[in-house]
Amino acid sequence: MYAAAGRGFETPTLNELAYRSDGRTGLNLALKASRSDNAEVGLKARSSTWGEARLDWFGVRTRNEIVTLSNVGGRSTFTNAGQSDRRGVAASWALTLWSDLELRAW
Repeated sequence: MYAAAGRGFETPTLNELAYRSDGRTGLNLALKASRSDNAEVGLKARSSTWGEARLDWFGVRTRNEIVTLSNVGGRSTFTNAGQSDRRGVAASWALTLWSDLELRAW
């Protein structure tokens, strides 16, 4: 069994700051950095007969996520979304059949 938690911080790139959403010239200085809280809990098992299996549950909560507002004439503008939540389950299995051949499923 394992568990992991962390925090993320993403500043806007120069491409995301390049154009203002109101069409005027200058940088989009209203764009804020996004912040996220991440958590993951899972199980891993390994057997010489059955291979390796993994089952994970994850959750991510993001505030001020940077998203595309518009894309017109090759000019993309960006804005901050409110809050987004992502949750999910991931499973995988792998079995080595021969030294150079492995069977995998996700």
